[in-house]
Amino acid sequence: MDTVEPIVTLSEGEPPPSRPRWRKGVVASWILGALVVVVVGGVIASMTIKVDYVILAPGHTYSTKDRIALGQGGPKVYPPAGTIDFVTVSEDDDVTAFERFEAQRNPDDLVVRREQIFGNQTQAQNNASNQFQMRAAKDTSAIVALRKLGYKVPTVAVGAGVVQVEPGQSAEKAGLKPGDTIVAVDGAKVFTGVQLRDRLAEHRPGDVVTLTVQHVDRSAPVSLKVTLGTRPDAAAKAFLGVSTTDVADPQLPFSVNIRTDDVGGPSAGLAFTLGVLDALTPGELTGGQEVAVTGEIFEDGTVGPIGGIEQKVATVAKAHIGTFLVPADRDCGKPNGSCNFTDATRKAAGKVQIIPVEKLDDALVALAGLGGNALTMGTPGATS
Repeated sequence: MDTVEPIVTLSEGEPPPSRPRWRKGVVASWILGALVVVVVGGVIASMTIKVDYVILAPGHTYSTKDRIALGQGGPKVYPPAGTIDFVTVSEDDDVTAFERFEAQRNPDDLVVRREQIFGNQTQAQNNASNQFQMRAAKDTSAIVALRKLGYKVPTVAVGAGVVQVEPGQSAEKAGLKPGDTIVAVDGAKVFTGVQLRDRLAEHRPGDVVTLTVQHVDRSAPVSLKVTLGTRPDAAAKAFLGVSTTDVADPQLPFSVNIRTDDVGGPSAGLAFTLGVLDALTPGELTGGQEVAVTGEIFEDGTVGPIGGIEQKVATVAKAHIGTFLVPADRDCGKPNGSCNFTDATRKAAGKVQIIPVEKLDDALVALAGLGGNALTMGTPGATS
């Protein structure tokens, strides 16, 4: 007789038949192991994968009096007791995802996209451009300081300084770099960027020209053969692929050497100017204090804005320097405006005295207010 096994049904709420415990343990172990692999892999990736950002962080302060030396034939030097410090920013362009994550949570760091710092330049080109700007800052600071003391300091036009090189264009292919100065085209001298443009306008795309170039280290000029390209906006016109600025050498009555090592950029110009003035005048420009200073200097004594102001404030605060001279605001809040003073004041939060300056004379007035008296104690009788 056939028999039928009864169908067993579960009543509502009755638990299902138990499964072997070893199965639960294995599944849990697999899940845990997979999670560990994912987490560890994510951590490793964040610490190794590079991201397209640059971290600006606090740098260092450097005393100008330890870095300024006057050549033979100069006036008497008055070594100051106080110090005028220029301030740097640390720039890290080799950033991992984890480093970016950490920096974004550090109030003293600034994380920016790479193109905001480098534009379309490579790191090497950016470094060369910064060295070029530093060289110009040292020259200008010497000019401004000596003219303030009554010296006549004429300048002699040298050539067209390369500020930026367009990627893939004729200049880059020929080996031109930011910081180079073009002093001749096919043997004909050029003293300004306008003259360089006019010389090149005589040629057509595909023409080969010989550029005489002086590198940023001011070594002997070299010759570079360049096949001119085509202007992106005008197919019939020749194109070199550089942006330039006029370069002029100051005719100083005596040499002024300022050691900057590998520090680049123009923002130490005002500090160098004040450092030279302090060394060449009796008395104390800072009243014997240590004062931090930043700002680009121009030949007319105007102080220009700089980048990384908040990181510089953090640097000054960590160095326990009580006073920081910074560029005054210019059209703050407007396109292409500068809020150096406003940003510095907010970052300082009362821990550092922030003093805005628009020109060299403002800085001298500010230092006099701190007890400085160098320029009121007599200056060299300079007439040369």
